[in-house]
Amino acid sequence: MARHGRATRGEVRHAATGPGGRRAQAGPKPGYDELLTMRTGILISVLLAAGAINATAQRRQAPTAPGKFDYYLLSLSWSPQYCTDMGDDPQDPQCVPGRRYGFVVHGLWPQNQDGNNPRTCSPAPRLDPQTANSMLDVMPSEQLIVHEWGSHGTCSGLPPADFFKLTRAAFEKLKIPAQYQRPNANLTVPVQQFRRLLADSNPGLKPEDFAIYCDDTYLREVRVCLDKNLNFRACGTRVRDSCRIDAMLLRAVK
Repeated sequence: MARHGRATRGEVRHAATGPGGRRAQAGPKPGYDELLTMRTGILISVLLAAGAINATAQRRQAPTAPGKFDYYLLSLSWSPQYCTDMGDDPQDPQCVPGRRYGFVVHGLWPQNQDGNNPRTCSPAPRLDPQTANSMLDVMPSEQLIVHEWGSHGTCSGLPPADFFKLTRAAFEKLKIPAQYQRPNANLTVPVQQFRRLLADSNPGLKPEDFAIYCDDTYLREVRVCLDKNLNFRACGTRVRDSCRIDAMLLRAVK
């Protein structure tokens, strides 16, 4: 009798043999050709995966030629909200009391229909002070102007002065309903009403053409798309509305 917990030699021998005492045989081993085919298939799969990863990395890293894009996205920031986020810093030219900024330009961004948008397409020529100063009434931050030129303006294919002239023209083309330009008190606005009034003020646009950006309470940005001749158009993929509330708050200008 086997000791508790340990198999006898006979039990071990029986486990290793089949019926009639014959040794159990394993299934047929794959031949050389089968092994070669399996290994070749694995190698091809690995190489294809590596090639796809490398191609994706190259697309992301390769700079886009300036001027090679499909359309522009104009992004307007609601200045009172920005200043609140910054603690109403009196050292920030945008937030000095009495400046009364409402919507200001965040940027004019070259975009592609598929959402793979160009950025920093070439070394940014230095901005002359005259060009930067000419934008401060609609883009009240010299640091932002310099940043937007380097990150987005270099992809426009335009020299700095022409790019910022185009930016101003895009800003002036989009009409903001009077009641939302410089409210003296906080406004609670139904989001769908806001869209509809924007569309009514800008023939050629539909309410759904506006991308509204807000948090769970406050309006932050409005975005709209234009072609290279500044005609309104629908945006491409990845330009998505982020406002998921029924009504939002517009902070009063100061």
